[in-house]
Amino acid sequence: WVVFGGSREDFDQLDYPRKVFVDDPYLRTKDHQREKQSYAGLLQAVLPVINQESPDYIHLCEYDHLPVMDDLNARQLCAIRKEEADLMVHYLIRTDRTCWPIELAHESDPAFFPFWKSVSVREDPTVTMWMFGSGSFWTREAFVGVCSIPQTINCYFEIFLPTLAHHLGFRVRGWNEDHHLISNLPNKSVTLEEARKRGSWTVHPVKDLKHGGSR
Repeated sequence: WVVFGGSREDFDQLDYPRKVFVDDPYLRTKDHQREKQSYAGLLQAVLPVINQESPDYIHLCEYDHLPVMDDLNARQLCAIRKEEADLMVHYLIRTDRTCWPIELAHESDPAFFPFWKSVSVREDPTVTMWMFGSGSFWTREAFVGVCSIPQTINCYFEIFLPTLAHHLGFRVRGWNEDHHLISNLPNKSVTLEEARKRGSWTVHPVKDLKHGGSR
């Protein structure tokens, strides 16, 4: 499914039947961290699709995070089962009680910690996490569970998604990053060719399919 966050005009011209439009200004941020880009509208838009398709697992990824292996789904299923996880994400770290700049910016909001306390089933409701958000792999139960909680705080989705999943009682684990070729910004060394040579499962970002690169 294509979950489209661009203009309505471009969406209407997309000649593909399995598509969903996201009408949410909080997805269309420019400085994602400072503006605290949110996936709340995206999650609500795609939830009817999940209920309709009833998948056991959901692979949520940005358009420029591409599979390299033909059997990617089988590899992801093996990994999430081996980890006994409900959500697999990239570069997962715990950020509470740290000087991580994104964390400190969020902690300045007086509503930040009370929100987690209001939804948490964990012994410590102050735990927060961060992930690199270009791709994630979910059980349906975890995905629907996160979708069911309204986002009533301003929170960057790279913090909101793994932290909320954790506080709802789901097990969040990080990928073995040796299996992925990922950069946060376009990088000359991040290409489809290089990913294939390394035996990577996925690659991000790939902006130019013609040349297989991210320039």
